[in-house]
Amino acid sequence: MHFFRLLALSGSLRRRSANSAVLRTLQLIAPPEVDIVIGDISTLPLHNPDIDADKIQALRLLKQQFTTVDGVIIASPQTAFSVSAPMKNALDWLARDNPLAGKPVMLINTKIKNREGTAALQSILQCFSAQLISEANAMVSARRDSISSAGTYTHDSTLCQGLRERLNVFCTSLTQEQWIAPHDHRPPRGAELAQG
Repeated sequence: MHFFRLLALSGSLRRRSANSAVLRTLQLIAPPEVDIVIGDISTLPLHNPDIDADKIQALRLLKQQFTTVDGVIIASPQTAFSVSAPMKNALDWLARDNPLAGKPVMLINTKIKNREGTAALQSILQCFSAQLISEANAMVSARRDSISSAGTYTHDSTLCQGLRERLNVFCTSLTQEQWIAPHDHRPPRGAELAQG
């Protein structure tokens, strides 16, 4: 049996965010052999190259989490037909060291109308040399007014089944030989990604 550790990131800072609720749900319904850690990008400052990145505790923790996982799950809304500001800010901070290089990535879309934002995110992730597992991407209908008091959708059997199926596809892909070994990394492309 394969065991996997995955990092999940929400691109929304909203208190009752559908994207964050979906990730919490996935964390709860994942099989025992899949450990999902939810990262936090909410305390990252606005990206500024004048700030010493090594002194940002939230960024150090986020980078460390990337080194311990086999894949990444991102659920992010769109803003102005593009990537949400919090997610773009996090990616800007990660660009120099680029811990996404070679990492398999699964995307979750909670609204059909978010297609442009998802496409923009995919384009950015390709620049990071992330391994986009398109067949694992999930499109779920997650309404904010359906979030439970516990902040999840575990009561929604249809949504949960869809998430389980996509997670299974994602984990199956991690066992394929074309992906890099768990916790291994390709040389960072920071010089190309983090300019200015």
